[in-house]
Amino acid sequence: MLDFEFSVFNLILKLVVKLNVDISKFYFFGVLLMVIALPFSKFLMSVSQLVLVLIWLADGSFKDKFNSFFSNKLALVFASVFFMHLLGLIYTSDFEYGLEDIKKKIPLFLIPLIFSRIKPFYFENYFLILLLFVSSVFVSSLMIFLIAIGVFGHETADTREAFVFISHIRFSLMLCFSIFISCYFYQKNIFPKFKYLFLIFVFWFLFFMLRMELLTGIAVFSFVLMFLLLRTIFKLKEYKYKMVATLVFFSGVVFLVGYLFFEYFSFTKSNQTKKIQDLFATSNGELYIHYNNNTELENGNFIWHNIAPYELRASWGLRSKMPIDSLDLKGNQLFNTLIRYITSKGLRKDGNAIVSLSAQEIKWIENGIVNNDFQENFNFRTRVKKVIWEIDQYKKGNDFNGHSVTMRLEFWKASVGIVSKNLLMGVGTGDVKNAYIQEYDIMHSPLTLNWRLRSHNQYLAIAVAFGLIGLVVFLFSLFFPFSFQVNRDDYFFFTFFIISICSMLNEDTLETQAGVTFFAFFTSFLLFLRPIKVTE
Repeated sequence: MLDFEFSVFNLILKLVVKLNVDISKFYFFGVLLMVIALPFSKFLMSVSQLVLVLIWLADGSFKDKFNSFFSNKLALVFASVFFMHLLGLIYTSDFEYGLEDIKKKIPLFLIPLIFSRIKPFYFENYFLILLLFVSSVFVSSLMIFLIAIGVFGHETADTREAFVFISHIRFSLMLCFSIFISCYFYQKNIFPKFKYLFLIFVFWFLFFMLRMELLTGIAVFSFVLMFLLLRTIFKLKEYKYKMVATLVFFSGVVFLVGYLFFEYFSFTKSNQTKKIQDLFATSNGELYIHYNNNTELENGNFIWHNIAPYELRASWGLRSKMPIDSLDLKGNQLFNTLIRYITSKGLRKDGNAIVSLSAQEIKWIENGIVNNDFQENFNFRTRVKKVIWEIDQYKKGNDFNGHSVTMRLEFWKASVGIVSKNLLMGVGTGDVKNAYIQEYDIMHSPLTLNWRLRSHNQYLAIAVAFGLIGLVVFLFSLFFPFSFQVNRDDYFFFTFFIISICSMLNEDTLETQAGVTFFAFFTSFLLFLRPIKVTE
């Protein structure tokens, strides 16, 4: 079978050469396929890379292609991260895990190898690729939103469940880049017929990130916006415009910091107040239970006070088919979810509270909604409140399993512990998983086994695997292309670079197929296929 496929492929190659087909058109098709695939399908990402590989194989002599790659400093520096992973196999013991990791990192070598061979696109094709990417992200976001609000019949208890194509973190990065591409197209009137469509895209993407609680995307977007303002301040020549831009920059920073402090201190102030009076017994005669040593709060009320467990069980059984001792649809203890929800409403946890709940509220509780303020209307403020609650839980030493923000503190702690024991060269490509297993045991981490994950910080992930030497190589591979592009004053590369380095603070961006492909593709695309001059 393989011999037959190879023969067919050889025949296609000979036809291409004989007919003198313009191979650049095939490359353009492969790139188009890639930008369509990025927000939709990991499978299509692989297919599009395979298509590009086949085109590359059909394009001229291998000697010329490899000479072109190895003589290109940018391509070599960028691909050095992949070569570092290969070298990391030399001192690894878990070769199987190492090879699997190498497989994920192939785009870091493959895409710059191919793109460094392609001639830069014309302006029309370059902008068309970016337009198609933004359009693909828009269609994907629309489908995700419709899933989230239950249009397709499946109501999601968690916003993350609606992201059926790629992870919400990677998708939020694509949203950020799409916003800045759309702003450029609108400002420069690149596609006059669609000018106001780009404005609609910008507002939609911002609304989508807020509505779907994409905290990472919102944070990254804010950072890029601040960097762009700083860039503008440095480029402005007239003093009065510099002053205005500086004022806008600092006003934005003050507003953001002020808002976060307001939400935090509002929560702290509530901590000092016990709104619900502790009673001895319910109206039906059951004695209330009060756990006075537990200071967990929900909307300023003590969660573990005024609990009548027998009334709760009996009344809940009359309102819901979901057993009170089971898990809610988010995988948490339904009893705890119910207790927190009733507390958030300022009610005592008894039969009367269950009776007062609407049918919609019963459904929310079954779906894992823990606070009356959260409901199903996902929004940014809800996400901020959840993060503040997580931090409060962590500070009080309570269980933080499943809390995405505070668990990261434990991930980072474990990562730093591993690095300190393997300072210069790390543990190698294949021993990362085993290193984390051992470190969590040494730490006596309160995380359960299913939550004992890797760093969720790309810089720490590199340091764990390859030590300080590897971290220096990685940082050089990031900043050398950026320093080269600074002289070209490339808006697209600048925004994508800031998005990338910011995302790596909160996520191990290069440890998933979608993340590494997105990073490798656009870094290579913006480095090698950019027209000679792009008007700012």
